[in-house]
Amino acid sequence: MKTIYTAPGQIALTVSCAADLAAGALVEITGDWTVNKASAGSAKVLGETLKAGKSGEYVAVETSGRKVLEGAIATEAIAAGDKLKVGADGTGGEQRLAKWVLGTDNPALIVGMALTAAGAADANFDALLY
Repeated sequence: MKTIYTAPGQIALTVSCAADLAAGALVEITGDWTVNKASAGSAKVLGETLKAGKSGEYVAVETSGRKVLEGAIATEAIAAGDKLKVGADGTGGEQRLAKWVLGTDNPALIVGMALTAAGAADANFDALLY
């Protein structure tokens, strides 16, 4: 993973292509550090490709994120592409992130998106913070 700062408050991430992608394609997270063309109505859109990429290659994607948080701690199982909110602190006082739930949680609570999956509570994962 490589972070490229494109403008104040914006970054581009180098991610793996799940399929051939055109330059300027809107892409969604489909797996750990992996993207594919965004489907209609997707809630997992990461951003726009800066160049074309072939399946299995890496491509830069411009995002609305401001920081990548590596080693974030989950409150529960989280899938790559899930929206995130601040979760309850762990038993040692460490701050954790939780999955934001459409239809249940207020959209104002969204603080980012999972770039990798967390298999269970207290697992580490990578997150893009907005």
